[in-house]
Amino acid sequence: MKNETPSSPHKLFKSLKNTILSLYDLAPIAVSVGLVVVIGLIWALSRLTDTMMVGVLVIVFFVSIFIYIKTNNYGEASLALVAGLLTVFTVEWTMTLAITFTAIWIGLSVFAMLYQSIKMAAEHENVFRQAAIWIDFSHMENVEKDLRNIAKNSLKGQIGPIEGAKTIRLLAFNKHPTEFMSRTLESIEMITTVTDVNYETITLFHAELYKMLDPISENRYHQEIGRVYKSLRSIPVPPNDFFNAFEKTRRWALSGRIKVDEYFKYLQTGLEHGLAPEDINNYMANQVGTIPINSV
Repeated sequence: MKNETPSSPHKLFKSLKNTILSLYDLAPIAVSVGLVVVIGLIWALSRLTDTMMVGVLVIVFFVSIFIYIKTNNYGEASLALVAGLLTVFTVEWTMTLAITFTAIWIGLSVFAMLYQSIKMAAEHENVFRQAAIWIDFSHMENVEKDLRNIAKNSLKGQIGPIEGAKTIRLLAFNKHPTEFMSRTLESIEMITTVTDVNYETITLFHAELYKMLDPISENRYHQEIGRVYKSLRSIPVPPNDFFNAFEKTRRWALSGRIKVDEYFKYLQTGLEHGLAPEDINNYMANQVGTIPINSV
C-alpha cells in the first residue's frame, strides 16, 4: 500500500496546474471554453454585486476546488461550496468585514503552509539520520551528508523528497552499497513512474536483486536490472503481477536453489502461461523437480 503524505498548499497548486495542463492537452477547446466561462462568471458577479462580495466568493470557489483536489470527493467539495455560498449571501458585507475575512483566511493558509513545511523538513531529516545511523553510527554525520547529496543529484522530481529519503533508508536497511545508491535511486524513480507501482515495492526489488547477484560490479548490476525490465516489458501482464510473483518466489534465487538467469526465465514463462502470482511457486518446483519453497 502506498504511504500517503498530507497535501501541502504548494502541492495543491501544483496539482491544479498539472490537471489544467493535462486537460488542455486532451481537450484544448473544452478547457479554453471552461476558462472563458469562469472568467465570464467572475466578471458578471463583479457587475451584479459589490467588489467585496466578489472577492469572498472567489476565495470560497477556489477553496472548494482545493478540497476536491485533496480528497477527490465531489460531495465534500460541493458541501464546502454550498456552506461558503450560504454564508456569503447571508452576511451584509462591509469593507471591514471583507478585509478581516480575507486576512484571517490568508493567515490560516500561511500557517498551514509553514506548519506543513516544518513537518516535512523534520521528517526528511529524521529519515536521513536513521539511514546514516544504520550504515555507520560512528560516522553518521558524514554518511548523512553523502546520502543527502545522492538524493539531491539523483532525483528528477518524479517522486517526492520524502519518498526519495525513505527509498534511501530502505536501501540502507537492506545493506545496499552506498556507492551504488545514486544510479539505483535513478532507476527506482524511473520504474516507479513508468509502472505506477509502489516505490517501496520497486526499492525492495532492487535490493533483493543485488543480494541475488552479490558480489557484483555496479555496471553489471545495472545491466542486469536493465535486462530484467526489458523482460518485464515483454510479458503480457500488469507490472504489479510481475512484482507480486517476484515477492512470492524470490527465495528460490536467494537460497541458490535456482540460478538467477533460470529463476527469471521461469518467472517470465509462468506469467506468460497465465499463471497467477501465487501459483508461480509451485510452477518453479515442478520445473526443477523439488519441494516448493514457502513464499514469504
